[in-house]
Amino acid sequence: MAKPKLLTVELSDKDYNRLASQAEKLSLPLDVLVQRLLHVSLDNMTEPALDKQKAKAALVGLRKISNNLSPVDAVAIARQSREDLEQRSIL
Repeated sequence: MAKPKLLTVELSDKDYNRLASQAEKLSLPLDVLVQRLLHVSLDNMTEPALDKQKAKAALVGLRKISNNLSPVDAVAIARQSREDLEQRSIL
């Protein structure tokens, strides 16, 4: 059997009191209740569902936005910026 791991968790007073109250009602030690709650919670977790239709619709929307953008010549912009800076330093 694997050696148990120790995990320290900070709880608000409200959450701690709720756990302690529930453990008392169930006549369980607090740590046993927390372990049971953790097991149940992990067993009931599901993977997030990927909605392929929404993802495709988002991609179509982004494509439409990008089609409306004017083309950009990064080299020309950089060249013009350099020239502008050189002109400022001359004055």
